[in-house]
Amino acid sequence: MMTLSVNAQEETQQSLLPINEPLTENTGSFTNAVLMTGTNVSGIVATGGKGTATLSLDTDPDAEGVQAYAVAENEVVTFSWVSYQGWVNSKVDNVAILNSEGKTVAGYSYDLNGCSITDVQIGGETAPLFEAFSDQGYVGSKSANGWVAKTGQAYLADNANNTVVTVKVYGKGYVEINLKNEKRSIDKTYSTMLPDGFKVDLASLNITNVSANADRSLGINQLKITSDESTVKFVDYTVNRMLGETVLDSYTATNIEGATITLPQAPWYDANGQKYIYMDDDVNGTLAEGAVYNITYKAAEKYAWSMNAVDGEGVILKENVATGETFEGDNVTIGFPRYVRVEVAATADAPADTLLYSTSAISSQYRKDVAITENNQVVNITYAATDKNHVVYYTEAEDISSYYLKELTTSNAAVRASQGRAAYLDYDAQLVKLTAGVYNVTAGLFDASKGYETSADTVRFGFNRAVALEFAINAVNLSEQTKELVVAKDGYLSWMKGGNANWGLDYLYIQKVSDEVPYVEVSNIADAKALTNGTPVALTLTGAKVSLSSVTNDGEIFSPSYSYIEDETGSMALAREVASSLTPNIVRNQAYTGTLYGSFAFDTYGRPIFSVTAKTASSALEATPCEIVPTEVAVSDVNTEEGFNSYYGKYVQLTNVAWGKKSDDYSNDYYLIATRTEGEGETAVEVSDSILFYDGFYQFPASLPNFLSFKSINGFVEKFYDGTITFYPFGANDPVVKSAIPVANIGALKDVPEGEDIALTLDKAVVTANVMGHSGSVMLLEDATGGIQVQGSNAWFGTEGLSDALGLTRDSLEISGTVYCRMESKGMIALNDSTLERSQYTVNPELVAVNPTVVDLNKVLDNNYLNRLLKVNKLSIANKEVESYGYVNIEPYFVQGTDSVGIYDMFQKLEYDASYNPLEIPFIKSVTGIIIEGSEETDWSPATPNTLAPLAIEYVVFKNFADNEIFIPTADAVAQAVSEGWFEGGQTLNNNKNGTIDPTTGLGCDATRMQYAGVKKGNAAKSVTVYVTGLQEIRGFAASTSSTDNRALEISAENIEDNSVSTAIADNAPNVTSVATLALDPEASYIVSFNGVDESHVKGADVALFGIWFVKDAKTVGIKDINANENISNMFNAEVYTINGVKVRNAGQGLNGLKKGVYLINGKKAVVK
Repeated sequence: MMTLSVNAQEETQQSLLPINEPLTENTGSFTNAVLMTGTNVSGIVATGGKGTATLSLDTDPDAEGVQAYAVAENEVVTFSWVSYQGWVNSKVDNVAILNSEGKTVAGYSYDLNGCSITDVQIGGETAPLFEAFSDQGYVGSKSANGWVAKTGQAYLADNANNTVVTVKVYGKGYVEINLKNEKRSIDKTYSTMLPDGFKVDLASLNITNVSANADRSLGINQLKITSDESTVKFVDYTVNRMLGETVLDSYTATNIEGATITLPQAPWYDANGQKYIYMDDDVNGTLAEGAVYNITYKAAEKYAWSMNAVDGEGVILKENVATGETFEGDNVTIGFPRYVRVEVAATADAPADTLLYSTSAISSQYRKDVAITENNQVVNITYAATDKNHVVYYTEAEDISSYYLKELTTSNAAVRASQGRAAYLDYDAQLVKLTAGVYNVTAGLFDASKGYETSADTVRFGFNRAVALEFAINAVNLSEQTKELVVAKDGYLSWMKGGNANWGLDYLYIQKVSDEVPYVEVSNIADAKALTNGTPVALTLTGAKVSLSSVTNDGEIFSPSYSYIEDETGSMALAREVASSLTPNIVRNQAYTGTLYGSFAFDTYGRPIFSVTAKTASSALEATPCEIVPTEVAVSDVNTEEGFNSYYGKYVQLTNVAWGKKSDDYSNDYYLIATRTEGEGETAVEVSDSILFYDGFYQFPASLPNFLSFKSINGFVEKFYDGTITFYPFGANDPVVKSAIPVANIGALKDVPEGEDIALTLDKAVVTANVMGHSGSVMLLEDATGGIQVQGSNAWFGTEGLSDALGLTRDSLEISGTVYCRMESKGMIALNDSTLERSQYTVNPELVAVNPTVVDLNKVLDNNYLNRLLKVNKLSIANKEVESYGYVNIEPYFVQGTDSVGIYDMFQKLEYDASYNPLEIPFIKSVTGIIIEGSEETDWSPATPNTLAPLAIEYVVFKNFADNEIFIPTADAVAQAVSEGWFEGGQTLNNNKNGTIDPTTGLGCDATRMQYAGVKKGNAAKSVTVYVTGLQEIRGFAASTSSTDNRALEISAENIEDNSVSTAIADNAPNVTSVATLALDPEASYIVSFNGVDESHVKGADVALFGIWFVKDAKTVGIKDINANENISNMFNAEVYTINGVKVRNAGQGLNGLKKGVYLINGKKAVVK
């Protein structure tokens, strides 16, 4: 035993170890544990049910929390115990040693069904080279049955018959696990270093049981925990898995120097699931640092297998009951059905028949474990004939084809269900067509949870969409029930939705008992409805009245699914085909007498629907005209299940019912509401009864009037698709309709609630937009107070809207008068039943100008601009990534400065790349569009609650000149530049003003009449704007057009990147040219405008723009190269101009007195220093 230092913590730890607890008479230091007795073993500690039994390794119980045992660097702590298996079950239990962080230092998992070690963990990860292996506790010749003391099945006490587990934890982080079962010849050791940073301390030993049953858990006894000094040295070694000369996998492990290494000889599966079979290894001697070992494998082949059902003599009854493929040598568990359906040929003594053969479970399981040792291996299961004949249908539930089928996930199904599987449905599935006759239907039912004890787990089958059979489960796991089904008319049997992961259907088979259909004779509807669902019935009618028929009159747009018929005892529905199958056809407002052969099918909504069989003669009924008076009922009489059953199919009348509407995120429903008094005197209270209203027989216009109430309304009770009891109006009604609300102008519509009828006064309202969107037209109507969207036609449904009714067929039309319509939704008016007959208005046949409202981008989402035609100038298009339901979408936005608004391209005005992502455009001159109301969501297009849908986009081209270029504003030059998209304006062209600088050379000249474009600030007709990029300078040559006033040319350039504006101004006198020069950034793009201003540079004034220089390179602008032979004296005899074109010397005056700078002399640039 190791001697520890006298450190207080170490003294405490020393007092903890050793631990030596036999665990044969009590649970020792374990908590949440029980002692299992009743076997040959004195006692075994287990959890006693689902949970974890814990042995705490707390070195200081007085301190808060567990003070884990810290393993010293030169220490090894050894755990050992004997492991015992509980009763065979489908769970996997776990034994683990945990550190103070709750991580697994060492542990293993045991499958109590396969009786195998399925995982060994060190440091929270599967140990190197581990492969699952069988390790069943030894119980003599019997299988393991846990702690139950059954004769011949109790455990043997000798440790050699059970698995002894030894775990060594070294302070240096090395862990070794050994599992030894002498009788099974098992001796496996796994070891490795703990991961970096893993705390080498010991907090607890845990036994975790998954099963809720005490006798089905893993257990241990003979626990010992000791501490010793460790002097061993750890070394690394490498293991290669080899296929011939190819390295399949390589792993570096750690072990004790001098240890004998044993490599696994079990098959190995790589990461892709390929199996390799062990052939040999080269382990020789003991372990040394850096050793490399090779395990040689061969690749396993894939073997096909199949299972046949055979009789006692080996004759095949059914081939390929199950098929599959696996690797050679693999063990497979094959599920097989409890029954097989076998066709038996006719003999001299018996006709042909279809029988069921059955087989018994193997150890309670309809599964067989088979080792696949050869390709195309055949496994036979023996079946014996049963007395179940005339079998027309057999299926295993899990073999039924349905998208909504789900298999039970309870582990009980695997070990107790036929074929080891069972299933349930989330939606009905059609199974088989049955002809008329009598059948025995047998269902194999499965319920692992005993849910039938509290929740009435029931498997249901329907016939022709109505519930026909109900099997209430009354036993745990697999049970079988048989019920009779009488089929009066050919139809389809379906398995109806129901079940969950714990209960459902295992299998189903159907035997035909008789071809004869027994009819029960009744003389009225009430007696027929009282019979069991599906019972064949001969129903004699006497003067039964039909109030609604599936055979309708010409021109009627409704087409009922059923016909409704009633007599003095009750009412019902006739299946759709009944009315048209008899001669003459059954129609409404007729009374019928005669006998119908058929059956009732109460469908899933509880509606009694009568179908006739072939035994009903086509002329079975005699008809006489009749008047059908509706039965007056209260809402409370029909809005319950009992009331629905009583009045379904009967023509009824509700009186004095109010009109209500309920709207939420999912519905927009109408109700009829009746108020009544309940109780008497002071205790009396008013109660409101309501019933859902649905115009299923098209008795009203598509846009329902704004009812306040009905004095009376006739119709039928039905059920909506979700099962809600609903009133379907039919026939006469006496409504009270709400008057239309007068609205003075479009702006006042914002105060009108949705759904209200209105009388809207229009005063020269103009259609500003009429365009086709994705599914229909979009029309905007504006007056001086606001805008509104007008309901248009719908291309999907081919319907007309309010715009069609008013004759508003295009934009630029003007309408005045009073229009009756519906406030359909926020921002839209729509057609209602008063529009055509009450509206009084005129549409001006002359088209009027449509001028969009110009706003900044940050204003377009203001409610004041909703449904107006808007125009935004100077903006760009940028894309943003928007996440939606885990996906990232590219959404386009208009951007102006720091403001942005989502784009909804419903009119397809954007440009897209090959991947259909919108193109980003750095500058757009303008966008004209409308605001489309969108969702409050922000993660789908429309990207924001309201988005801008462009109707027109004005693009421009930023001209990038190849070289310095001079532009003279002639008519041809202006037209060419405008067509190229980079020039705007130049509408006022003339040649009657003098200039004193030639704009083609930049040199002074005598006053000469020149071609020019008139420019004046603030005058759109006298403007010049250019869109340019890549320039160092831009120059404008201009003169005042006045004969007396001095004026100036202003050049203004806006950088589209940062919206900064720079300006240059050149003053000029009448008939004297001046040059304005503005420096630009060649990397930027600009909007450059040329304006004429007065002498104060404030007001606009007429100026003649003679030319524009686009300066790509300022060093060479307007100058020829000076060669070495140039006569410099000639330059001094020439006129001298500033770079801006102002003459400062006449010819021959020389350069004396000039300021330092750059000048133009003889058309060349010279520098005065």
